Amino acid sequence: MDKDGSGAITPDEVEDLLHDTYGFPPLEEEVAMFMQNFDLNKDGKVTWEEFRNTLEKIKTETNKKSANAKEYSSYEKMRADRYKHIRMGKDL
Repeated sequence: MDKDGSGAITPDEVEDLLHDTYGFPPLEEEVAMFMQNFDLNKDGKVTWEEFRNTLEKIKTETNKKSANAKEYSSYEKMRADRYKHIRMGKDL
């Protein structure tokens, strides 16, 4: 995605990255959110190191949340468990 070979991606290159990922042009806000989250030193570019560090942070946060996740084998079971007191096996 580093089209100019600078060693970092700029907002224009992020827009191209997101367009390739989504299959349609991203909103300006999505590009801005990407830059806000990934451009750690706020220099207007995302280096590989910044990208990798942010992905590791996201992975760690996701893994913490996955401990509470539950996989269902049927829609009916998921629908029956939609209330917390039922999922947790407790009365109201």
